[in-house]
Parts: sequence; C-alpha cells; structure tokens
Amino acid sequence: VSRGLRIMSLPEINTPLAPSHGVGQGDVIRSINGVAITSKEDIALYLRGAGKGLERYEVVVDTGGASRTVVYRVPRPRRTPRDRTPTDR
Repeated sequence: VSRGLRIMSLPEINTPLAPSHGVGQGDVIRSINGVAITSKEDIALYLRGAGKGLERYEVVVDTGGASRTVVYRVPRPRRTPRDRTPTDR
C-alpha cells in the first residue's frame, strides 16, 4: 500500500496543486489516475509518460485522514486556421 506524498508547503497559485484547486499543505497525494504516488519523481515520471497530454486527471488525496478524489481538467488549446496542416483542410 502506498504511503503517498505529503504536501509540505503550499504550491504556487498557478499550478495544478494550488490550494484553490483542492489540495493544500499537509494533504497526502495517494494516486493519479490509479497510479500510486510516493514521491515527486513519481508525479514527474507519470506526467512525462503515461499521463502526458491527458485532458483529465483524477487525484486521490487524503485530508485529515479522509480520502477524496479531486478531478483536474486540462483544457485543450484551440486550433486556429493557421495551426491547421494542409491535410486538415
């Protein structure tokens, strides 16, 4: 069983783990999309590998001993006509 990664300091405002996004100091991140998290490196490896480019992340967080799931949605960038390739037209 994963022990998780305890948040020791408040993340920056514009990051996915900012307090306004549902995770705060003292919370423990247990998993992301079902992948156990035990270190910052686990998060980085997941986000560079299997989790790269996903539009939705389900993060299981323990707050004061109670588990909950925080869902993060990443908006896809809008494509402009200039972004399209000749095969898109």
